[in-house]
Formats: sequence, C-alpha cells, structure tokens
Amino acid sequence: MARVLIALLHLQETYSLPVLMYATRALHINDKQSSELNTCWNSVIRKLFGYHKWESVSAVLLGLGRLNFKHLVMLCKVKFYWHLYCSTDV
Repeated sequence: MARVLIALLHLQETYSLPVLMYATRALHINDKQSSELNTCWNSVIRKLFGYHKWESVSAVLLGLGRLNFKHLVMLCKVKFYWHLYCSTDV
C-alpha cells in the first residue's frame, strides 16, 4: 500500500504541482497568495494519505523528504539566481 501511495504522490508531483507552480517564476506573489497555493498543495497530500483538514501534513512531507509549496518556490528562485550567477553570458 505504501508503494502505491508513493507512486500516486509522484504522479501528483509530476502533473499537478507544475500547474500550481507555473506562473510563480514570472509573477511576484504575495504571502497570502503563497499561503493559498500552499494550502492547495497540502490538500492534495491530505487526500492521498487520508488526513483530515485539521491535521498537519508537514511531518509527512518531512518524512518523505519533500518540500512544501513555499519552500519549493524559494528553491526555484535560488536555482534561478544561482544559474544567473554562474552564467558566462555578459
């Protein structure tokens, strides 16, 4: 059963998460919008693992070595700036 859940999580990360993160690289989203998108991603995790709305999924994400939405956005920004810094273009 655990392998099925991990496979379903991988599918969600492959197809649903890019839709949520599509415009975050081009737009400046405020904290409220970021929290709303984080809530959307957490609801996906809750649905997969059978959690209730009042239960936190941060321990599940931590245990699986995954990041929440806010940290994924920060990671994308850091990668962008790192590639910009390491670029050889003038």
